[in-house]
Amino acid sequence: MLTALTVARTEPGRAYRHGHALREFMNENILVIGSGFSFHNMRAFSWEGIAEYDPANDTFQNWLIETCTGPMKESKREDRLIAWQQAPSARYCHPREEHLLPVHVCVGMADKPASLIFDDLILGKRSVAFLW
Repeated sequence: MLTALTVARTEPGRAYRHGHALREFMNENILVIGSGFSFHNMRAFSWEGIAEYDPANDTFQNWLIETCTGPMKESKREDRLIAWQQAPSARYCHPREEHLLPVHVCVGMADKPASLIFDDLILGKRSVAFLW
């Protein structure tokens, strides 16, 4: 069984390969929930819930949306996710990667682009969610 702790202690390529290995279960009527977070800089959250314009967060969220939902070859999507730290403002949004790596598993499982199902503020910061 793949656990969040397993994914958190691995690199992006391995998380993606975990998802690819689980792809065969996509036809087995099994629900897979990749419980991470698209923004996880605890110091930057507004604990009072006050939203302030954050261009660094916006650029990363836009990159993540394009990567997960955009029309591109699977190999390009994989390359982008494996090199996620090179995305604009990546380490600002994710000082540590364990809350982003579940998306790598989900993309690895999927054989199609995601649909954006949430794009709103949480604790004053823009966050997104996807469905495959």
